[in-house]
Amino acid sequence: MYFKYQQWDERFSKGSGKNPFDTLWDLFQELLTISSGDVDQALHWLTELDNEYGMTDQFEDGYGLGDFVEELEERGYIRRDDETQTVVITRKTERSLRQRSWKRSSRTCKRVVWAVTKRITPVKDANDNPKHVPGSRATISATSTVWVL
Repeated sequence: MYFKYQQWDERFSKGSGKNPFDTLWDLFQELLTISSGDVDQALHWLTELDNEYGMTDQFEDGYGLGDFVEELEERGYIRRDDETQTVVITRKTERSLRQRSWKRSSRTCKRVVWAVTKRITPVKDANDNPKHVPGSRATISATSTVWVL
């Protein structure tokens, strides 16, 4: 195992420990999902949110929405379509949105399965023997996966 030591960058210690791009990227993905992949609309909403709440004011080095858009293009998340003169998402962005949705839904399913198994208690008969009741813990644990969306 190798360790690499370097000068600490203070901008990583602010807020949730994310760099400016990751902070704006999370919000931009949410807005892209709401706008059904319309980049212009998502960027417009992001600009309005920044004007109203001053989100980019927390970033050092003057990182703003223009820098964010440039970095999106550099990283290959968006591109300019010369035929329609618009900005569109790339396949890389589509994959990222799908992965994000999958992670969110799998976290929700895990919470639901955990809640269901913790709330159900086995029913016992008069002789204190476990009694099979549909929907009891034994029935739920017999199923491989419970998907509740």
